[in-house]
Amino acid sequence: MKTKYEKDYPGKPKARRIVRRKKKEIKKKVIGKACSSTVKYSDGHTFTGCVDKNGTEQGKGTLTDKFGTKISAYFSRGKANGPGIQIWFTGEKYEGLFVDGKAEGSGIKIYPSNDKF
Repeated sequence: MKTKYEKDYPGKPKARRIVRRKKKEIKKKVIGKACSSTVKYSDGHTFTGCVDKNGTEQGKGTLTDKFGTKISAYFSRGKANGPGIQIWFTGEKYEGLFVDGKAEGSGIKIYPSNDKF
């Protein structure tokens, strides 16, 4: 059975409807003031360190996920930027630069067996 569009315009592709989904909202609770704050997120993450008046990570702090992986770095606009250390729950460690929350540039990855790359 053909749609009305296909009957009126044979040979042309159907128009696609773009569906935009809302991003999952993550609630956060700020405890404390300025650089001695703890932000607890509903998804299990916890941030301890400096926050701005809106509760966004800004400045030096530590972000811990629900699995125990930690990032200690300088944060800007809620993401790790600049020098920092990431320690995974498996014991692996990265020391180096972060850009927009991701390890980037030159850095050292240290494995639990003390192998360095």
